Amino acid sequence: MTVFSPKGGVGTTTIATNLALIAAAAHPDKVLLVDLDLSFGQVASHLNIQPKQTLLELARDEAALHEVELFRTYAIHHAGGLHILAAPPTPSFAALVTAEHVELALARALEAYDIVVVDAGTAVDTRLTPLFGLSEAVVVPVVPEIPALNSVHLLLDQLSESGTLGARTVFVLNNAYARELLKRADVETVLGSRISADLPYDPVVYLKAVNEGNPVVRSAPSSAPAEKLRLLATIVFGSTLVPATGTGAGAEARKEKRGLFGRR
Repeated sequence: MTVFSPKGGVGTTTIATNLALIAAAAHPDKVLLVDLDLSFGQVASHLNIQPKQTLLELARDEAALHEVELFRTYAIHHAGGLHILAAPPTPSFAALVTAEHVELALARALEAYDIVVVDAGTAVDTRLTPLFGLSEAVVVPVVPEIPALNSVHLLLDQLSESGTLGARTVFVLNNAYARELLKRADVETVLGSRISADLPYDPVVYLKAVNEGNPVVRSAPSSAPAEKLRLLATIVFGSTLVPATGTGAGAEARKEKRGLFGRR
């Protein structure tokens, strides 16, 4: 599963880390979170870890790119049962991770783990385009801004026309503003697609989670954002992972019996 948006600051890393932790809580040590925002990846910061090994070191180890057990040694273990493959430490190293490195790393990841969640950031280049074809679902967070929505619509149209985007696309409306600037129906009209889930506005919970390196589903599990993230998990992974609660989107998620876990 890949989380991606052509606009920065819309919650890709927040969504990726929280969904990966939800999956890992049900399947400890069988979930890998890969930070493929190669220049500015913040997965390690969001999880309060200091990686000694990253994708950069993995790319330099030819044997680990071909051998599953060696590959697994580059993953960092998180207390939530999650394994993480971190982005290079600074943007200056990003170019050293090539398309071949990414392709081999993803192939080993899919052999080594039951679930692979990728934070793809915002850049689309030859190193990342294979992600969209490999993924069973692509989660695209959007904010209620016309220019941002137009850019998402245009990019996804281009990926679909090129045959690169073969996965199921899940749009998530991030209500990042205190006031409702656009109604949900307006957002769907601009996108030309249905919004599958939404994240509520909250001036404290997200910021506190990021600053403390403790994602929402662990730092504020009873909060409205955490509940919405769990509902999103049922949409993305299927209700066999997280029992849905409530009505509306939750009831809809309960009907979704087949997901990433439904095939296992």
